[in-house]
Amino acid sequence: MSQDSYTPAQAAQLLGLSVKRVRQLVASGKLKAVPKSSPLLIRAESVHKERELRGEKVTRSATPQKAFELASLMEVIELIEAARLAGRSEGIEIAQRQIESVEASRERTEQALFEAQSKTSDLQAALAEARGRLAILEAQTERKSFFRRS
Repeated sequence: MSQDSYTPAQAAQLLGLSVKRVRQLVASGKLKAVPKSSPLLIRAESVHKERELRGEKVTRSATPQKAFELASLMEVIELIEAARLAGRSEGIEIAQRQIESVEASRERTEQALFEAQSKTSDLQAALAEARGRLAILEAQTERKSFFRRS
């Protein structure tokens, strides 16, 4: 299966060059672009001629398909890697916010616990004092009733 044109990525793969260099070759006229193509397409015969000039044999039936598959695969891998990295950094940011939230919640909980323990101590002291007063009042009441005759 032969193609009439290649994307810059496919041409770069066939020629063993970078996409930037392929675009430079198109700009200089060494590679012929398909007129008015958007996105840029490069004529297959131009790529094959350049490859032959570089001393590489071209098998027109197999090479275009392999180049297309490799270029497509490379683009997919690059997209996956970019998405993975973006997702990873977003995940890290979310995790950091959650950690900060948990830390703030822990600090608020510790403060509330400290205040509750302080109030508990105060209430226990007040209860002990009240029990002491009650005991004194009960003792005074018993003495008065002991001496009182009916």
